[in-house]
This record gives sequence, structure tokens and C-alpha cells, in this order.
Amino acid sequence: MKFVKFFSLIALVSLISACGGGGGSPGATLSGSPTATTTTTTTTTATVTATVTATVTGTVTALVSSLSIRSGLSQIQSDGSTTTTVVVNAIDAQNGLLVGADVKISASSGLLSRSSGVTDLNGQISVVFSAGANDRSNRVATIVATSNGKTAETQVKIVGGTISLDAGSVSTLIAGGATSVLAATLRDATGATVGIGVPVTFESNNPAVLALNTTTVATNASGLARVTVSGLSAGSAKVSVSSNGITAVQDYAVTSSGSGFYVSSPVAGTVITTGASQVVSVVASGVSSVTFATPLGVFANGSQSQTVPVVGGVATASFSSAIAGDARIIAFDPTANTARSTAISIKVSPPVSSVNKLLLSANKTNVTISTGTTQNSIQVKARAIFNANGIDVGVFNVPVLFSMTGGPGAGESLSQAIGFTDSSGNVTTSLVAGSQATTQNGVVVHAQVLGSTVGTGLLPSNSDLVLTIGGQALSVVFSPGTRIVSSEDNTYYELPMSAQVTDANGNAVVGELLSLSIEPFAYSTGFNACAGPITGSYCTEDLNSNGSLDAAEDGVRRDYLSSTGTCSATTQVGTSDGLLTPPNSAAGSVPSTIITNVAGVASFNVTYLKGNATWVVVKLTASVSSAGTESSFTSIFRLSASAADATAVPCPLPPSPYKF
Repeated sequence: MKFVKFFSLIALVSLISACGGGGGSPGATLSGSPTATTTTTTTTTATVTATVTATVTGTVTALVSSLSIRSGLSQIQSDGSTTTTVVVNAIDAQNGLLVGADVKISASSGLLSRSSGVTDLNGQISVVFSAGANDRSNRVATIVATSNGKTAETQVKIVGGTISLDAGSVSTLIAGGATSVLAATLRDATGATVGIGVPVTFESNNPAVLALNTTTVATNASGLARVTVSGLSAGSAKVSVSSNGITAVQDYAVTSSGSGFYVSSPVAGTVITTGASQVVSVVASGVSSVTFATPLGVFANGSQSQTVPVVGGVATASFSSAIAGDARIIAFDPTANTARSTAISIKVSPPVSSVNKLLLSANKTNVTISTGTTQNSIQVKARAIFNANGIDVGVFNVPVLFSMTGGPGAGESLSQAIGFTDSSGNVTTSLVAGSQATTQNGVVVHAQVLGSTVGTGLLPSNSDLVLTIGGQALSVVFSPGTRIVSSEDNTYYELPMSAQVTDANGNAVVGELLSLSIEPFAYSTGFNACAGPITGSYCTEDLNSNGSLDAAEDGVRRDYLSSTGTCSATTQVGTSDGLLTPPNSAAGSVPSTIITNVAGVASFNVTYLKGNATWVVVKLTASVSSAGTESSFTSIFRLSASAADATAVPCPLPPSPYKF
């Protein structure tokens, strides 16, 4: 509605100007009041229209009465594999959408594709939000939009990580009796285990009943962390397991010595070979007999269930299975049915000699180079299988040999050369990146069953893995935005910029930290910042770029060669004023550091005073770590005025403050 009123006023002023009017000066409209243009007499209709339009553009942000913000998705994956588009609307007092309003956007966590911008023809600005690559914890990110002192916010859940617990079917312990192991497996949003070195916290809510041998454990190569659990006194307790913002809980009951109903042996997760026997013992206080039952395998009587007497407070049954799989054995008091019962799971595996297939996989195919104390890796998993009639069954305790070829020989390695498969037939190693990048698919990983011809690259096994060590920040480029934004008080500009970082293979480098700096490189003389001409351009007096005026620098003039972005070797004598020309502040300011997003891009603003637009050439530098050394990348460009100011008549910008 306010735009309609302004444009109506423009038309009215144009009509009055065409017919003539009272006295005044051409600069009257710069006061920001549209009514001031009615006193203009010497300005043509075109001039008045241009001046009023510039005034309206400069006050768009001031018209913002409220903001609205929404996210396309309410939650995204913590591994950065999904993104959401966040849309901000700028609204005026009449609930109309505003075009050209400056909006700043921030996030409490994760990565934004940009942190500021101007609303489009629909009164909107859109940004892409992702979890980023460095933090895979479950969390809630708050995204805030700000303009003209008004704010709006929305929240996005960052999820995907999980903790799975395995107490080995032992949830009842005897006070002072045998201990048990609680295992926690951490997985990221892709379902892959997190790898080595992730801290996991274990806590008993009732330490007088249940004790843990430690409270913090780092995950192994399979993403596993284990603690030993001991019963101290009769009662109940919970063990809370947490890592990366994720929590899981395991319940335990502790009984007094000589009482209770529980499996005393074997330990949960025991693996036996098909055809082998396993004795299962159950402590059964006050019970005369115990019934054992299982859906897989048989007991000594050849049946899937057997009732045995309790001798000395213990009942035992011999179990075996000719078929591989997970066998859950239930034991219960037949007089109380399942009201008094316990259970244990046993893994039945084919013999090691039966393996005829090996599958090799990885949680990703590219890894960033390792730098300093930071080691980056790819988790590689081999699965040893007995395949019969098209059915794959994992085989336990199979020795698998890993080998690697290719690579630049810069410290890349496998975390283990040989490993033994777990109860699911899986064994893992990690390709740890060295300090240099490879070519695309430059590393080949092979897996072989030790002492066997079964290995990857030969059917029915799958192929060797081809992996890439990249992320070497070898290339940084700058690009300016297409629109310069004026501040609300019309004293300075913000030029949107982006830096893009790619590795030797052209892959985006995610989460790369860039250090930014900006300094004057040259300056120009002249009287009109809008129409020109520039009467001369000279490189900064700061010959050694130390930021201060040193001896033999004041008054030294070297021509700035704009075609090559360099300085002439020939010096001339110019004005000596005891000051550095131009001063360091003339270049404006940039953030000290920025971080690349999922596209390898980091956005930021170059902020500079309007009085230096046109007259100052700056040198923008980004420093980035590359293979353990610092590399710098620069861009030299002239600070420009906004289109609105550059085309305004008269020119609202001052002449050059610098002299030859």
C-alpha cells in the first residue's frame, strides 16, 4: 500500500514539475521526505522521478513491520545428506509483501547457504539449510531472520543418529555374582557405524544396586563401546547411555545371592557352530523343574522343548542346531507358566570352512585428507557368507585379510590388516587418509579369507572397493553478488560475496575454515563517483603491506594498472600528508573466518562506507589449509556504488577524498 502511495506521489510531482513551480534546489529530495520534491523548479521531470525512486528504495527496509519464516522440512538428517529451504517474508504495516528489504539470517547450529540477502519480487528471501559435516549429533537448530529490528524464528530438528544396546539377554544379575557386558553401537543418519574414537557415556541411576567398571568409553572400529555391569545389592537400576545428543536406556534387576530365576551360563551372544552342543544352565531357586523351549534347534531329547529337574538349585539342558541362525532359548517354571521365566539368545553359525562368498562395502567413497592431529577415515566392512540355495548366512570367526593398493604414499593406511568376523559375519577396517589427495578412485581395497581362494574381485564375491582421498583445498574462487545493499541509514554498503573451495578432483570441500582479510590495494582521484571520470588511479602508499606508514612511503605514487591488477614499477612524487593513503579502513571489513557449506561455498558480506565507493580498489584474501600448509588466494576489485545511487541525479556520493 505504501508503494502505491509513493508511486502516486511520483506521478503527481512529475505533473507539477512539467507545469513549473516554486524555488528550491535539486538536492531537496535527499532529505528522505517525498513532499520536499514539490518545491523543485529547476529540475526536469525525469530528474525528480529518479530522485524520488532512489529515496523509496533506500527506505524499503525501514518499512518492514513484521517478518514470517518457515522451513520446508521440520527435520533433516544429521549427516548432511538432506537439506531444507527456509523462506522469509518481509511484511509492511498493511500486511503487504515488501520487495527489496534487507534481511539477515542466522542459525544456532548447522550451515546456511547465505546469511543475508534482499527480498525478491515476491517479497521473499530463501536460504538452504543443512546440518553440516562436522557435527552429527541429534539436536534442534533455531533459525532467526532479522530486518528493521523485527525478528522471526523457526526450528528444525537435526536427527538420524542412533544408539542400539545389547545386554546379551542378561537383564537380571546376582548381587556379588557374575558380571555382564552392556554393548552400545552408534550409527549415523545413513545407518553406518560411526567408527573409532567417539566418546560414549554410561551412567547407573542407582550405583548402590548396579556398578559399572567405567563411565566413558570410546567406540572401536565397529562403532561399539562396552562396559562391564556388576550387581551390588538387591533392587532395580537403569543404565543411561549417551553420545552426540542421543540417549538410550537399559533396565536391570539385581537379586540376592541364592534367589532368583535366571540363566547363569552361557553368556549372552555366545556363538556355536552348526551341529555343536551347548549346555544352558538356569538358576531356579524354590523350583522343582524347568522347561526349556526354542523355535530353532533341539534339546538332548531331540525336541524343541524339554522339561528337566532342578538339582542343587540349577537346571541344565543341552542345545544344538543343524541350521544356522539366531536361537532364542526360553526357560520357565512349568507350574507358574511364563510368569517366572528367563531367556538367552545363542548365535548358530556355519563352520569357517563353509565360507564361499565375501562382500566388501564402505560407508562412503571419498574421504578428506588428514591434517595435524585430525585423522579422517572411511570405514570398510567385509561380510563373510555361506551361500546355499541363494540364501546368505553370515559366518562367525572368519579371518579376513585386508590389503590396499594405489595412493600417493603420504601416510594413508588401513587400521587393521586382518580381523575376525563377528556373530553376524562382519569385520571392519578403516582406510585412514594421509596428508595428500589421490586421483579419483585412486585407492583400491581388497579383502580375502585367509588361507582360502575366496576373495573380492572373484565371483560370487563382489568387486574390490575403489576409494578417493580428496578434500585437499587446492582451489578457492570468489564471486560477488548481483546487488549491492544500502544500509538503513544510507551511510554504507554491503556487497554479498561467496567463496567456493574445491579439491584436486573438483569435489566440494565441506566444512573448510577460511580466514579472510581485506586491505586497500589502490585508490583513484576524481570529482563524480557516479558519472566520472576517474582522473587517476594509484597503488596504496603501504609498499610493504604492514598496515602502517613507514619511511619513504608518504607521497610515493605508482600507477595502478587496472588491466592487469598490478602496480607500475615507476614511482612519482605526490602529496605528503603524514597519513597512509588510503587508510586501512577505506577497504571496509569482512568476517575474520567463514566455513564452507555442503556445496563447498561460504557466503559473507564486504561492508564499506559509501564515501569510498568508486574511489578504492581492494585486495580480498582467503587463507586455507592445504595438505598441512597455508595457501592464500586473492581477488582484486574496485568497490562499487549501488545501481540506485550511481544513476541518481544529482549524484548523492561525494568526490574522491584522495589526492595525487
